[in-house]
Amino acid sequence: MKKRVTQQGIALIAVLWVVAFLTIIASTIAHQSRSSLQMTKNRIAMLQVKQAAEGAMLVTIANLLNAPENVGALGNGKIGQFTIDDIEVEISLYDESGKIDLNTAPVTVLQALLLEIGLDEGASSSVANAILDWRDRDNLVRAGGAEDQNYYAAGLSYGSKDDNFRRVEELSMVYGVSPQLYSALSPHVTVYTQDFGVNLSVASPLVRRVVKNASNLLEGGSVVEEEELLFGGEEGFDALSGGYIYTVQAKARTKDGVFKQFSAIIRLDRGNTFEPFSILNWAQI
Repeated sequence: MKKRVTQQGIALIAVLWVVAFLTIIASTIAHQSRSSLQMTKNRIAMLQVKQAAEGAMLVTIANLLNAPENVGALGNGKIGQFTIDDIEVEISLYDESGKIDLNTAPVTVLQALLLEIGLDEGASSSVANAILDWRDRDNLVRAGGAEDQNYYAAGLSYGSKDDNFRRVEELSMVYGVSPQLYSALSPHVTVYTQDFGVNLSVASPLVRRVVKNASNLLEGGSVVEEEELLFGGEEGFDALSGGYIYTVQAKARTKDGVFKQFSAIIRLDRGNTFEPFSILNWAQI
């Protein structure tokens, strides 16, 4: 009788262990299922946000194409709010002609920009000349500038590019441009307008001050490049082109708090029926 009770006790313990083991497995499967379901929901939400943002950006581009007479009034900043399937999308539009082109801006304009964001006269001159050394095709070091030997001496694995900037992000590689300096400069520069000046009607207050200060530098007898001799007064740096290259930014958010931000640089070609615009750069910020 005692032996029989012992066997029953062992069997009960075994059953309890099996039940506990199965419970753990069931809990694990349930947790994985909930996690997979949540990941799927998040993925769907992110795709919905992306599609809503792209849709709002396309509507904005269509408005630019269909109302070219109004582009002069579309400068910098927020221009629209869209609601697409309960997703709120905020659109901001920036005319690139209101920025300073890294490939064509004279040294005086670059130095005025660097002074405006807080560098002293010596540092602003050095960085401005380093930018010109980056884009010119010779190996001559400008005053305070930088060519290959300066990059290698600083422990960098690359030298001066000796060619045009293809993307604004390249500015972060220029000798003397720290991450903090790049963050301060990047909102005010472009590589797409191919213009010596900027369109003051759509320029930010900071860039308008830069143009004024650049003119003052010229009048003060600073060292100038040959092409700068063509400029005279503030209007000399004022580009009249504009209304065809834009940065379109979209901030999209769901009611559940899923948030994404996108930025596209587009070139309009209003006379082209088959391809009225092209995307020069696309990024998820």
